[in-house]
Amino acid sequence: MHLLQALLLQRRVLHWLFPLVSLWAAIIFGLAFSGASVAQAVGTAPLPGLIAEKLQVGPRATPVPNANVRNVAGEVLPNEQARFEFVSVQTIAIDGDPGLPASDLLPQRAAAVPPQSPLFLDGNCQTPMSLMLHSSFGAERMHQLAREILVRGLKTTTYREISEVLRGGACPAWNSIVVSLDDFGTDWLRPHFQSMMRAFTDRGLLLVVGAVVHGSQDADAWNYLREFEDLGNEVASHTVNHYNLARLEQSEVEWEIKGAHQIICHNLGRCPETLILPFGINDGSGTVRSAADGYSYVVGIPGGRSFGGEAPYYLGRIGPDNFDQGSTLIELAASFRSLPSAGAEFISFRANNSEDALQAHLLLSPSP
Repeated sequence: MHLLQALLLQRRVLHWLFPLVSLWAAIIFGLAFSGASVAQAVGTAPLPGLIAEKLQVGPRATPVPNANVRNVAGEVLPNEQARFEFVSVQTIAIDGDPGLPASDLLPQRAAAVPPQSPLFLDGNCQTPMSLMLHSSFGAERMHQLAREILVRGLKTTTYREISEVLRGGACPAWNSIVVSLDDFGTDWLRPHFQSMMRAFTDRGLLLVVGAVVHGSQDADAWNYLREFEDLGNEVASHTVNHYNLARLEQSEVEWEIKGAHQIICHNLGRCPETLILPFGINDGSGTVRSAADGYSYVVGIPGGRSFGGEAPYYLGRIGPDNFDQGSTLIELAASFRSLPSAGAEFISFRANNSEDALQAHLLLSPSP
């Protein structure tokens, strides 16, 4: 009796398990079969041939199911045909970044602008107060600096705007100040830089940004820089890779300077007028000046307190005071204002007068 009950229970268990086992077997078999079919389809799908060495091929992203797409010629393709479509991207070879995709480059919008004659000064102009900033300066200090500039009635300007003043037969105004922010990378748009730049642009103050253009070019970064220039600001070249130019061979120096010039011309739609030297270091052989033939200004750190003759002109800058932006402006005035003998009188004045009197003397009175 017990044996018969055990046999009946076993049959019921097997009867219940058999459909489940059959279902799992069918699923596994179906997946294996479909995987082989997909692999075969991918392996046998026709791909267009490569055209010369200036074309590189990459897969287009798989479209959304049941959607139609258009090919390069504008023809509507069914989804299944579009799934295996590849596109050809033309590249151009230029100094500085020979693998830059042509699709990242815009037509030269500046092509319709008549070229300006090279600058030449029969005499000398005083270099405007010129301040060098980096990302570590931060947005908060940028806001403080902007407020100090407005309170003192200083006029922010750009190197590009200085050229317009020179062509008008004048030197930059005595209360002009150039504030430049270095190391803006064009490979992606960094929010930190945007915050710093807005501290000036939101107040209607002008700013110069030094762009480092190595690597792939980000469309959002260039759109932002074009809007930035449309507000009257300036995008300067900070070379391709931000190397110390004084330690490079002549061909490498030319690559860094001329290559950056070409990349900015294409992407910005306007060629840069200013070369900001990495680390503020110039070379002693004249290679930088020769390679900077397409620029109006070469900007470093030491010297460059006045300029004249034939462009490109070398102009100097100084760094900020990280604790007090009022002190930053005082040091700028001391370094760049046109004072007799550029030293002795200022040192004597500084030793015998308060900081407030010094500030009033240097920042609130016109040049003699």
